[in-house]
Amino acid sequence: MIDQQLAEGWRLTRIDSIVRAILRAAAFELMELADVPPRVVISEYIEVAHAFFEGDEPKVVNGVLDSLARKLRPGELPERGELDAGLAAVHSCRAELQRAEMEVGAGRLRAARVSEAQSLG
Repeated sequence: MIDQQLAEGWRLTRIDSIVRAILRAAAFELMELADVPPRVVISEYIEVAHAFFEGDEPKVVNGVLDSLARKLRPGELPERGELDAGLAAVHSCRAELQRAEMEVGAGRLRAARVSEAQSLG
């Protein structure tokens, strides 16, 4: 089952043993623990992968588990297009917040300069 989610030409035996263990444990939870949302399972096992790896392994875990969850629990995850739209909205809000913070910072700097000029003058 996990083999089918891997990129073409990759077999589970080619993957690091720790990554294999992470994928197998997560697959068990996705199959047997229906009361745990798939996003929670995926997030938890990405964190486990981060505890062991600093490279691309957590991304591999994310991709494989996302594909597996979509097959094992259809309809429980947002469609990829919906997720992309949500991420775009988050990025837009972040950009607006950063612009506002810059304006506030610039305003404080101007006020400090005016205050300093008045105290010197």
